[in-house]
Amino acid sequence: MKQEVSAHDRGTFIQSHNVYDFPRGRIALHEVLGSGNFGHVYRATADGIYHPGIKSEVAVKILKKSADANVVADFEKEIVVQKDLIKHPNIVSMLGYCTETQPFYLILEYLSRGNLQQYLRAKKDAWRVDAVEGAQPACPFQLLTFASEIANGMDYLSSMGCIHRDLATRNILLSDDLVCKLSDFGLARDISETEQYEKTSRGLVPVRWLALECLVQNVYTTMSDVWSFGVLLWEIVTLGDHPYRGMSASEIIDVLAEGYRLPNPSHCHNQLYTLMMECWRLSPSRRPSFGCLKRMLDSMIPDAKMYLEMENFVADTFV
Repeated sequence: MKQEVSAHDRGTFIQSHNVYDFPRGRIALHEVLGSGNFGHVYRATADGIYHPGIKSEVAVKILKKSADANVVADFEKEIVVQKDLIKHPNIVSMLGYCTETQPFYLILEYLSRGNLQQYLRAKKDAWRVDAVEGAQPACPFQLLTFASEIANGMDYLSSMGCIHRDLATRNILLSDDLVCKLSDFGLARDISETEQYEKTSRGLVPVRWLALECLVQNVYTTMSDVWSFGVLLWEIVTLGDHPYRGMSASEIIDVLAEGYRLPNPSHCHNQLYTLMMECWRLSPSRRPSFGCLKRMLDSMIPDAKMYLEMENFVADTFV
């Protein structure tokens, strides 16, 4: 994690760290699970990746051959970051990679429940269809547990000197028993030496989840991840609503600079909303740590119904 990787060095760097190197011929690709600027993610089976002679379900992220240098660099960074992380219950595990020839493969544990954004929006959609007065679209205990698990994963990531830079519900995957796991480390960076990352290359950035200092100064720190966590917490509370709906990127930057923040949904207790607001403090040094956020959320979980009155939930009113 200490070494920066350029696209020019992509082959030699990854192949020199071959503890996770896995034979491409022992992977069978199935359906596409998702796509992005980098290429596609497939459900696949890998022969012997967990135990010799046993085929296991995995997810395989494949870098398209036409990927530009920035995309290749991000793909490599994901490998570099993931290979140095110790197995953690709230972080998707890297199982291996294939980088001897293109297209490059990144092999990850397979999580069948999809991402958290999909889960939340499905809950909201099902609630709309049922339309039973006073019905809860989601369990408050479950929602706060999601938030606590994500804070736990981020606490570990930050302790390893890493910033995620793309923390959002779409990048949280769910296990069969609904445990949240951080994924998509393509934008992650090692900051253990400098404590901040200054973005110098142009490209698509997740504006609606980024701290003001990221948008204005291109400076990223663990505390900017904390801001993103506040937006993610708002996503959880609103069951996957779109932050700053109706605003353009430039409008978001302007209103944030003027002091505007995402509003408090009517079913959310002021104390929980205050936790979000603390994540969105203008001064990064005044934002809570992920460890502090986890402790605060854990203290709320036993009384989750008080902090999230989901029987009063009203969809699509959060502007």
